Parts: sequence; C-alpha cells; structure tokens
Amino acid sequence: MINFDESKFAVVNISTQSKPVILNISDGLALYNEVIMETFKERIYNFIEKASIWYPICLSKMASDGAMNTHLITMYILSEEFESNLIIGLEFYTTSDAEHGRGFKINTDELSIVEYGLADVAFC
Repeated sequence: MINFDESKFAVVNISTQSKPVILNISDGLALYNEVIMETFKERIYNFIEKASIWYPICLSKMASDGAMNTHLITMYILSEEFESNLIIGLEFYTTSDAEHGRGFKINTDELSIVEYGLADVAFC
C-alpha cells in the first residue's frame, strides 16, 4: 500500500519502468492538511496498478510530439478525496527537452488524457 510522509510524499514503483516514482499530494488541496483515508489510497494504488494500460498511451503521445528517452518522475494527486473523478498529473523527463519535460493530467476512471503539454501541466 501507499505510505505518505508528513510532507505528503511517497515513493512508488510502477510495473512499466525500473526507476521509482515520487507520488505527491498537491499542497493546494484541502487533502494536503488531512489524514488520507485508506479508500482513497486504494483508488490511487489501483491507478498505479494499471500502468500497463496508461503508460504506453503516454509514451505514444510523447513520441508523436518528438519526445525521446522518457521516463516518469513524479505523479501528482490533483483531486480531493470526495471528488468522483480522480485526476492524477504525470510528470515525465525527456532527453529531447530536459528543461521542460512533458506532463499529463489523467482521468483515472477512464484512463484518458485530460490535458497534455510541458511538465507543468502535471501539477498546475
């Protein structure tokens, strides 16, 4: 399961890459100052477990944009616990644009891309 520290960070592994990923609760959420319920952690975990579905979709989108040698570095929780749609931001490193990277907002229920752009899309 996922264990957040006091700063609302956790390190997780996803099945589609060997490097660990930072999981971060956005400090702009009320959730940041609350105890995170286990049911919400399960929703996040279920998304992580579906990496074999959403990760290739992200790689394909980035490849069509010319991004090369990419890997996921940070996942941002962008929704409150009570919201029906859980949105997670994904920040990717890419050697073709190391300064800006690439970012996604993903609807975890539909496993669909809500927004795509430079890395700041993942957390803004």
